[in-house]
Amino acid sequence: MLRKRLLTFAAAVLMVFTAQAMTANAAHASASGCTFAPGYSGAQNCIDVNGSGLNVSSSRSIYKPGVTTWPPQICNRQHQWRYTRNGGSQTTRSETAPSCIPGILNDFVDWSNPGTMANNSTFCARTNNSHTSGVWTNYACVKIES
Repeated sequence: MLRKRLLTFAAAVLMVFTAQAMTANAAHASASGCTFAPGYSGAQNCIDVNGSGLNVSSSRSIYKPGVTTWPPQICNRQHQWRYTRNGGSQTTRSETAPSCIPGILNDFVDWSNPGTMANNSTFCARTNNSHTSGVWTNYACVKIES
């Protein structure tokens, strides 16, 4: 009896996960990715990309500081994207955020309407700030494809 209940429960859980996975893939054309970053323990560099097909409608470059120590602030904030527009060559775009923010928060910069990208290209972001000691993080990337 217990074995039958466990098998029934396992089958129900499998169906829920399968239904969620199928729904998530069809719901939107967004992607995100992270990579380890210099700085405090657990620091990450991340990118969020929203759009449809080859069109990128927005992107966010994010530095997650991980475990922070005193003083808890992030200064000298710079973000850089690397991308390839449809019919173009690989390009970079840089932004400097002039103010310091509390280090318990994520450091991020948004980019609205980056445009139409080349099929099978990468769309990447990296950061440089006081937590990274002025060293650029590795690029966090997502693949753009139709």
